[in-house]
Amino acid sequence: MRIVVDRDRCEGNAVCVGIAPELFELDAEDYVMITVDPIPADQEALADQAIAECPRAALNAVCVGIAPELFELDAEDYVMITVDPIPADQEALAEQAIAECPRAALTRKD
Repeated sequence: MRIVVDRDRCEGNAVCVGIAPELFELDAEDYVMITVDPIPADQEALADQAIAECPRAALNAVCVGIAPELFELDAEDYVMITVDPIPADQEALAEQAIAECPRAALTRKD
């Protein structure tokens, strides 16, 4: 699992820091920073709680963590496909990423 911060939405309320201080901290400008990337599996529940409880919805999980061999984030935190076409043995992972990606940001184009 990977998380990105929408700096336009973040107000530095630090709710996420209170929930998971080992994953989040505030920078000098009071914007949240992710301190661990990707999020370790044993910390995903706390990360999900922080995402859900952020008062400004400034935290988002990204589908890259589901299939890092197929997707990566560019410099602006947009998801890019790294393999095209998707190999047959990776299609199930791609389908999982599509199904679990927040805001239906990934779709299948046949």
